Amino acid sequence: MMQQYQVGCTKRLVDLPVRWFGLVLLAVASVLVMLPASARAASLTYAATPQAVVFGQTVTVTGTVESADPADPAGPGRDVIVAFEGVDVATVTTEGDGRFAATFTPEKSGAVTARLADGTTGAAVPVAVQPAVTLKVLSKSVFGSATLDVTV
Repeated sequence: MMQQYQVGCTKRLVDLPVRWFGLVLLAVASVLVMLPASARAASLTYAATPQAVVFGQTVTVTGTVESADPADPAGPGRDVIVAFEGVDVATVTTEGDGRFAATFTPEKSGAVTARLADGTTGAAVPVAVQPAVTLKVLSKSVFGSATLDVTV
């Protein structure tokens, strides 16, 4: 049995043909949605510096969000989520020209990614973390051997 229902959609009503399949209602419609500029497709470029750090040092991720449409710049206020090895480490908001920067301290080597709320993601950037090594002389001897305390 085919029935017609009216559904409210952005200040106007549309008729949708629907069918009942057991307890499931199936409705089919085509709806044109105008997205605000901040939700339109964009490109995301970024870099991580330095790409090799000693354990305990910070890495800074800097980049730019640009609109796919040159007539419609990305503008300020886009949230960029920075992740390291799949774990979100920072959320920053773009400046007026689309630039952003985030800082974090990695505990191991891995890959940095950045993404927008609409799912736009850039390529992974590798970051290498090297161990911090400290050598400390515990005793001095003119003759014989010396003992070293090594911390890695």
